[in-house]
Amino acid sequence: MPYMAVRDMDSKELGERVMLLREQKQWSQRTLARRAEVPRAMVSALEKGLYDPELSKLRRLAHVLGIRVGELVDPDTHLTICQALRHIHAAIEAHETVCGLAPGLDAKPLREPPM
Repeated sequence: MPYMAVRDMDSKELGERVMLLREQKQWSQRTLARRAEVPRAMVSALEKGLYDPELSKLRRLAHVLGIRVGELVDPDTHLTICQALRHIHAAIEAHETVCGLAPGLDAKPLREPPM
C-alpha cells in the first residue's frame, strides 16, 4: 500500500475551526466552555491558536459542538456551507464597492448612470 502524506492541522487552524463551529451555534466562549466543562480562558487561548488541548478536552469540545474529534482536527474535512457563504458574501461586498454599487442585495447604483 503506498504511503499517503497527511498534513497536520496547526493550532491556529484548530482554533479557527472551534470558533467557526461555536459561532454557527451562536454561542459565546463562556457558553462553549460551560457546556464542555473546560475553562473559558482555555477556549479563548485555543481560538487564538495559543493552546493545544489534550485529547480529553478535544473530545468534550467536539461532543458539545456536535461533531467527531476527527472532523475537528482533520484539516481536509469541510465543516459546513456556512464558511463558503461567508467568503461569497465578502466577495459580493468587494465587487459592489469596486462597481460603485450600494452594499446589500438591492445593488442600487450610488450615482446615476451617464445619459
